[in-house]
Amino acid sequence: MLLNLIKKDFIVCRAYVWFAALYGLAITIFMPFSFGPVLMSTGMNYLLLSTIHQMDDRCKGSALLGTLPYSRKQIVFARYCTSMVLFAACIAFYTVIMLIASQFSNSFKEIGIFTVEGTLLAFAVSCLFSAIFIPLNYRLGSEKARYINMIGFIGLFVLNMSSSEIFGSAGVDINVYVLASVAAAILAVSYFVSVVIYSKKDF
Repeated sequence: MLLNLIKKDFIVCRAYVWFAALYGLAITIFMPFSFGPVLMSTGMNYLLLSTIHQMDDRCKGSALLGTLPYSRKQIVFARYCTSMVLFAACIAFYTVIMLIASQFSNSFKEIGIFTVEGTLLAFAVSCLFSAIFIPLNYRLGSEKARYINMIGFIGLFVLNMSSSEIFGSAGVDINVYVLASVAAAILAVSYFVSVVIYSKKDF
């Protein structure tokens, strides 16, 4: 049953997958900075998740789901699972791009394919993004929430451009294992918040 809900999300956003893929391709090729993979995976997640929420609101998808034998907890949990599946797909997409691009340019060889640390960092940022994005959309609706989401998304660009200077000058050594664990815990808390919000909504 859960797989059907996740499949529904992908069917809803499939028309926009090509646009998200072009974004990911552009970020990977033209912005090969230290936080490029993070920006790419989070950006694609944002584009597709926002599309799913917008289509649900526009087509009264939540009201339709309410007529089916799914609990509201299952519906919310499926949305969080969709976010993680999208993240995994973004990582796979990035890896394929880097494998191909590294055959034509030494600069991409220097950046390298995702390491464990790089993957965990991208995972942590994606978790934190989803932990804010999903309950915010359930609470405000996709139309009102998108402006706040766009501000956060622009902040990722700023972080990407200045990350090396900030962490280098401050001498900060990020433990990505701890960061990923904390981000996953925040995502779990976010899930319960979303369940409370979604359970109180009338469709």
